[in-house]
Amino acid sequence: MNGRLDDFIKNNREEFDLLPPPERVWEKIEFNKQQKHRLTIHPWLVIAAAACMLLLVAIPIITNRNQSQSTNLELTTEMSEYNETAMFYETQIQFKQKEIMQLTSTNHSLIREMNHDLVGLDSIMIALKTDLKDQIDNREVVDAMIQNYRLKLSILEEILSYLDEQKKVSKTETHEI
Repeated sequence: MNGRLDDFIKNNREEFDLLPPPERVWEKIEFNKQQKHRLTIHPWLVIAAAACMLLLVAIPIITNRNQSQSTNLELTTEMSEYNETAMFYETQIQFKQKEIMQLTSTNHSLIREMNHDLVGLDSIMIALKTDLKDQIDNREVVDAMIQNYRLKLSILEEILSYLDEQKKVSKTETHEI
């Protein structure tokens, strides 16, 4: 039967080609053609790709957070050490200032000089504290702040040493008379 149908189609081919095929036939052919070229994605591939993307985004965030926490811990430790040191120096400075005030209640020029020097160092300390708040290389700023305290204490100790020598000289002069 196939042979007779094939022969009939071959013999009458021209009559079959008289009418163009309906538009829906071409649409169906085009649709089937697109279906064959479409990439079939399995659901597990989508899940795996999503997991990879999540890891690629999460790893830097987690790593950054851990570094930030360790940096914060280091900063907290540094700041507590600085606070202890600052308290020590401030106590020493206050003690020395009181001692100088008691010894020089009459020497106003010396008190003015001392206050002038200390005010200058206080303005530097304010600038350093601003830098510390701005997170500008904390270790160097803290070191500079401690150096400022040391300088202040050194000035006060020099004044006390000067006053002590003045006291000795005045005692020697009173004994000689």
